[in-house]
Parts: sequence; structure tokens; C-alpha cells
Amino acid sequence: MKPQWLLIDARTGLSESSGLLLGGLAHLHVLFGTSSEQSWQGLRLIIQRLGEERVLADKPQSECVLVQALVPENVEVSRLAAAQFTERARDEFSDHYYATDPEDPSEDRFWYVRDMEDDDAPHAPLSLSYQPKLSHFRVLDDVADELAELPEYRRLAQRISERFLRKGPQ
Repeated sequence: MKPQWLLIDARTGLSESSGLLLGGLAHLHVLFGTSSEQSWQGLRLIIQRLGEERVLADKPQSECVLVQALVPENVEVSRLAAAQFTERARDEFSDHYYATDPEDPSEDRFWYVRDMEDDDAPHAPLSLSYQPKLSHFRVLDDVADELAELPEYRRLAQRISERFLRKGPQ
């Protein structure tokens, strides 16, 4: 087998497997979170590890994509939840991921504060609404067609693909 991608689903929270992946094994981290404070406490630790700690060691940040999971399907509630999550993501990544802008505008070693306005910046979350059918299934084939048709999952797949095309393996 010569797969182009190897996807590893580490269990929620900090564990031995997530520690291994955060140690540099993964080329891209897809971070899932919710609006809860507990979720942000865990995300902050991960963001610090992928960003701040690496910048302080003079290494580029690890690539990541942020996903707001379990967004309610109600339009008003989802709009409010997305706005709050986006604002919190901006604050957390600003404090714990992005490097200070360099004096030389051509410098491009890190994700800098100036990059925060990019649509595909690491802190710019993608939202996945709660889909009851996806909460319980026997085999992936039972939901594969639905996953392929949902626009929000297609956007996530596109963002992941673009990250690999943009930087490639580190």
C-alpha cells in the first residue's frame, strides 16, 4: 500500500496517541471543538503545542484546520454559535499560535498575525452541524454517500486538500 493520506482519529482529549501526533508525527492536525469552556481549555493546550511552543523553539507552527463541531441546525442559533466560536478562535490563536509580524514583509517562515485575515487561516473555523444520522451507524458505507453530498463536509475536505497542496509534508 502507498496511500497518499493516512488519517488517524485520536480519541477526544489528551492521550498517549494524541501526544504522539502532537510531537511531530502528523503533517496536518484537524482540531474539532465546540463552544463549551471545557472544549476551549483543551483546544488552548493543543494550539499552544502546535503554535506558540514551536515558534519559541524557532520552528514553524504545525499545520492545522479548526472545525466547530455539533453546531445546531437552527439558523439563528447556529449563526450566534458560529460568531462566538469564531471570535474565541481568533483570540486563542492570536495569543497562542500566530507569530509576531516580522520587520521584513517578505519573511514567510511562520503563520504571522498579519495572516489572520486569510480565509484559510488556521483560526478560521469550518462549521459542521449536528447530523443525527451521523451520530450512530454500523459501517462507514452506511453514511458515505451522505457525507459526500453535504456541503459542509465537502468544504472540510477541500480545506484539508488545500493545506496539503499549500505546504506539503514538513
